[in-house]
Amino acid sequence: DTTAPAIVITYPANNSTTNQKDLIVKYTVDGSPIEKTKSVTLTEGLNTITIEDTDPAGNKGSSSITVTLNTSAPAGSISINNASAYTNQANVTLTLSASDPSGIDKMCFSNDNTTYSTAEAYSTAKSWTLASGDAVKTVYAKFQNKLGTWSSVVSDTIILDTTAPAIVITYPANNSTT
Repeated sequence: DTTAPAIVITYPANNSTTNQKDLIVKYTVDGSPIEKTKSVTLTEGLNTITIEDTDPAGNKGSSSITVTLNTSAPAGSISINNASAYTNQANVTLTLSASDPSGIDKMCFSNDNTTYSTAEAYSTAKSWTLASGDAVKTVYAKFQNKLGTWSSVVSDTIILDTTAPAIVITYPANNSTT
């Protein structure tokens, strides 16, 4: 027998992304039902993992896959009503942008940076209700990548002013004739 063994890597998938630096690679040799493992340590970014093994006849075979290690948090931004300075309504539109090598999965929001909304699927726009009362309002957002890592908090501010201006006529005096 001089045929190199067929090595099939069963985990992780080729071209996959992970946030785990230390990884256990699983593979089989020549279709054996017995799965073998090998520990590897990944570096940030794209990694090529090559598994080599020898069959009982002494023939060497190998197989390679690529895996991306992404341990960084996503980056994101938020804008309230297209970066307007003022609004006269508590219902606003948030414009959102986020990026990460693994992709963006979820987002959540807060008016106080303490209590956040339930995480929801990422979108570039979101209807949101500001906290009540005329004042400077801040909306906070966080984004989660497809590996489960959350971004740092990003925020934007807007002035909520729902009070109509008071108009006072000073001249001419009321009921006067000129």
